[in-house]
Amino acid sequence: MVRHRVRWALLVACGLSLVLARGSVAEEEPKSEKPTDRYTVPEGGVPELLKFLKQLKEYKPPQEEATAHQRKAVLAMKTAAEKIVATATPEEQKLEGYQEAADVVLLFRAVAAAQAPEAEQSKVLREIKAAFAASPEPSQYLVLAAVQLANGLERGQNRELTVEAYRDLGAALAKNREPRIAQMGGKFVGAARRLDLPGNTMEITGTKLDGGKFDWAQYRGKVVLVDFWATWCGPCLAELPNVKRQYARYHDKGFDVVGISLDHTREDLVEYLKEQQLPWTTLYDNDEGETPAADYYGIMAIPTVILVDKEGKVVSTQARGPELAKQLEKLLGPPAADKSDKSDSNKSDDVDK
Repeated sequence: MVRHRVRWALLVACGLSLVLARGSVAEEEPKSEKPTDRYTVPEGGVPELLKFLKQLKEYKPPQEEATAHQRKAVLAMKTAAEKIVATATPEEQKLEGYQEAADVVLLFRAVAAAQAPEAEQSKVLREIKAAFAASPEPSQYLVLAAVQLANGLERGQNRELTVEAYRDLGAALAKNREPRIAQMGGKFVGAARRLDLPGNTMEITGTKLDGGKFDWAQYRGKVVLVDFWATWCGPCLAELPNVKRQYARYHDKGFDVVGISLDHTREDLVEYLKEQQLPWTTLYDNDEGETPAADYYGIMAIPTVILVDKEGKVVSTQARGPELAKQLEKLLGPPAADKSDKSDSNKSDDVDK
């Protein structure tokens, strides 16, 4: 299951292809040169391979070649970087560009780690942390490796390793001089906090859509679904009918919802709510491009839902579709009979943005 990525989460993690596309314009190539020649990895030694990588990174293709360039360049970079790391002597490892080549190799290992055994995942995490410790100015490839590894681990089952990755790599990213990367580090630390929520209390601050200050304490004694969503998120909208149905069935028994909108503009949210008339409180703080609750809990993708019990402790971070009805019945008992309620089998698949 893949999830609809929040825009800020992809500023750095959008993929190696965008790193390549950001390069400066290289010198004009001879008109007679075939485009595919640019992607043929040379047979020479480390200096020649490093030069090849530099030229590949700097080349900015015309728009009609962009897609093909991204696909071919990624494969060529991987092959060249692996050759460099495998054959470089200690002296050649001091050459300009060598560390970036090593980081490219680490990036591809980080991508593959999502499907790797736990031992390999732990090894890659240790190597990425060591690389950050040894690099006062980490390359963009090392930053991408951190993002890819942490995001990949979150899709798996090893919660402890995922928390370690988000916490430690977040601390490393937060030291970066580039504001957006440092901000990503803060999100990572927040994601570690979010993954530790089950069994613990959750804190929420924010502003209601009408401008009033939100008071989380007023919800103590209720079962509350905290829903991070946006009107531009298809899976979020697909899940809302299920949430509305459960609200109607359980609200009188002590169930409530707090929606935290990550919409890019207030106008989009206001227009949607005017049409849909959602009966619960919606928070919106994104006028300045920030959402405190989403930042604090490192929301990397939406929809993200967190179910809190009457004591204020988190009982589930997966309460969507039929699971929401199951959890509510467990916490509040069976709902009042409702002949109009056909079923709780509403399922909403996540999609990439």
